[in-house]
Amino acid sequence: MSNPKIVKTIHVRLTEDEEKIFNAVSNFLRLRNDAEVIRFLISKFYNENKDKMTPPYEHLNLDEKGVKVIDNTGSRRFVADIYFRPEGIWCDYCQASICPHIDFALKQEDVIRVVRKRRVEGWKLPDV
Repeated sequence: MSNPKIVKTIHVRLTEDEEKIFNAVSNFLRLRNDAEVIRFLISKFYNENKDKMTPPYEHLNLDEKGVKVIDNTGSRRFVADIYFRPEGIWCDYCQASICPHIDFALKQEDVIRVVRKRRVEGWKLPDV
């Protein structure tokens, strides 16, 4: 079994009070060394808070025809397809030309470049 590659080293200075708390946590968890305590606490914090740390929307990919936006706002994650057409912009998920997915997409630099290019070609896309 191979060990994962170490990509970050952290050096922490603790006050006397923080050291007492750290030692109490370490003893309670019965972990062998300080690094294991830190790894455990980071993992626990992340697992308890990852839903709050995930952005509501993510830019998945882009081409000349449109953009895919990942929606993390509900109980299930899904992809909204946004299409660029000569007559305007369209969100296939919302079945609308105005929606939060389009609002998010139109704030992405690479999407802005494509939309501006298409507007120069005469497409009726939002002015960004």
